[in-house]
Amino acid sequence: MYSIYETKKMFLNFFLFQLYFGKMEKHRKELEDQNVTLLASKNDLFTELQAEQSNLADSEERIAKLVSQRCIKFSNFSYN
Repeated sequence: MYSIYETKKMFLNFFLFQLYFGKMEKHRKELEDQNVTLLASKNDLFTELQAEQSNLADSEERIAKLVSQRCIKFSNFSYN
């Protein structure tokens, strides 16, 4: 059998463990919520980045066409 002192000590240790575990569980849930928020933000930013890259590619293509047209017009202008 355990003495009263050992029983109280075990009860106190168990109580402290429950407090610690409760705090850790609360912290884990907070971190999970933050992780969900960060993941959603990351996905939103990635979608935005893809859209901007597409816009950039379209702009580069238009610029290339305009430069080409300009070169053709200047070459036609110099021969006339």
